[in-house]
Amino acid sequence: MSLDDDTDQKRLSAALESNGYIEFFKTIDKDYPSVVWAVYGLIETNEIVVKASSGSQVVLQAAPSNLVMPHMGDRMFGIDTADSELASELSLRIWEKHGDQLQKASEE
Repeated sequence: MSLDDDTDQKRLSAALESNGYIEFFKTIDKDYPSVVWAVYGLIETNEIVVKASSGSQVVLQAAPSNLVMPHMGDRMFGIDTADSELASELSLRIWEKHGDQLQKASEE
């Protein structure tokens, strides 16, 4: 993990601890049941965040939502299709880069 990655992980962790987000959904990985995936919308920065966790391993990835309206704080009734596609892309990035670590953590 690079310094930028570490800085971004800390920023995203702090954002999720602040409760300034909407949780769109949380699900268990079908192939690795100890891996939990969650998708959030950060209200202040209008970002979609994907969180993958397994044991003590937590990986966060974010990208700006392409939607300007409705405001992220008003999307509490569900995730938009465009944001869902973005979350899928972020999940794939996480798995490509950290899948081995998440799998190992799931075996512990």
